[in-house]
Amino acid sequence: MKRLLLFSIAGLTLFASCKKDDVEVFDLPKSISIAEGETINMLVGETVDLHLNCVPEDAWSPTREWTSSSPEIASVGIIGGTVTALNAGEAIITATINDGTSASCRVVVRAIPSTEIKIDKKDYEIVVGDVLKLNPKVLPDSASFKSVKYTSSDENVAKIGNDGIEGVGVGECKIIITNHDGNTAECNLKVSHIRMNNGSLKIGQGQTFKFEIEPTIAVDRWISTDESVATIVDGTLTAVNAGHCAIVALAKSGKEIAYCNIEVTTGN
Repeated sequence: MKRLLLFSIAGLTLFASCKKDDVEVFDLPKSISIAEGETINMLVGETVDLHLNCVPEDAWSPTREWTSSSPEIASVGIIGGTVTALNAGEAIITATINDGTSASCRVVVRAIPSTEIKIDKKDYEIVVGDVLKLNPKVLPDSASFKSVKYTSSDENVAKIGNDGIEGVGVGECKIIITNHDGNTAECNLKVSHIRMNNGSLKIGQGQTFKFEIEPTIAVDRWISTDESVATIVDGTLTAVNAGHCAIVALAKSGKEIAYCNIEVTTGN
C-alpha cells in the first residue's frame, strides 16, 4: 500500500495517511526522565552524554533542548546533551521536549585539589633582554587545575610577559608562582649583563683559546669579525693567521653582546 508521511511545521505531530480509515499516529511521550539517573557525579574536566527515557518506550522522540542552571560549573550542548564539568559545584541539567515536558538531573562536580608546586631549581640567572621559561609542576598529577600564575617581586628587574619572564634591568628579584588552589613556590632570579673572561687577547698563530661566559647559558651565537684571522666555534677560538679581529658573543635576545679584541701573532 502506498503511504505518504507528513510532518507538521512545528514538528509536534507525525502521521501517515493514505485513506481516511488508514491513519497511523505516533504519540508524544507521556513522561520523560534522564536515563543516567537523578544525580550524576563528575570530576572537573570530565564529559558525559545524557540520554532520555520515554514513557511509553515506543513514543516518538521529538526535538529536545538541553539547558544548565549553572553553565560555569557544568555546561551542556543545547541539542546533544553532552555535559562538561568545568568547576566544582552543582548544576541542574534540564531536557525539554516540544510540548514543554521536561526532565532534570543534578550534576555534582568535584575538583581534585593540588598540594604543591615544584620547580626545577631555586636560583636562575639570565641576561638583560633574555626570556626565562620555567616549567613548574602542579602535584598531584591528578589535580584538576594545572594552570599557574607568575609574579615578579621587582618589575624593574624582571617582568612577566606572554612568552615567559623577561629580564629588563640588572638586579635580583623573586619570581612567585601561585595556582588555583593557593599553593605557592618561588625562585630567585638574577638579571645581569653578558660577561666574557677576556676583553683583549694576544695569541700565537695555530693556538686555541676557550672563552668563558657568564651566565653560562647566555650565548646564542659566536661571531668572528674576520675568520681569516681567527675562527670561533662554541666559544673556542682558533688563531688562523696573523692579524687583528674581534670575537663577539651574542646573547639569545640579541640585545646584549660581549666582545674580545684579538691579536694573532706569528710567534707563540
